[in-house]
Order: sequence, then structure tokens, then C-alpha cells
Amino acid sequence: MVVTQVNIDRLTKLAQWVDQNNIRVNVEKTFPLDEAGNALDYLKDIHPRGKIVLTVEG
Repeated sequence: MVVTQVNIDRLTKLAQWVDQNNIRVNVEKTFPLDEAGNALDYLKDIHPRGKIVLTVEG
């Protein structure tokens, strides 16, 4: 197992790769924050292939 430390330089480089489409993030479904319970149920019941994202309205 490999363990790394998160720091601003690594996060910045990761963000650059995402912006350049060198890394693609597979988002399967989004839920508003107030539906976090439904998101957890979805994770448990469906076993998604992509990420489940909670959105925050501002």
C-alpha cells in the first residue's frame, strides 16, 4: 500500500491535470446536500461505478 501526504502543490497539479482533460472524473450522480441520506442509500443499494457528488447551493 502506498500512502502519500496531501499538500497544496499536489492538489494544484491534480487540478491542472483535470483542467487539461488528462484525468477524467467519472461522476455517476449528484445529490443536493439536503438529500445526503438518499445519496448514502444510493451508494449502498446501487454500487455505482462513478462518484456520487453532494452539491451545495450558495
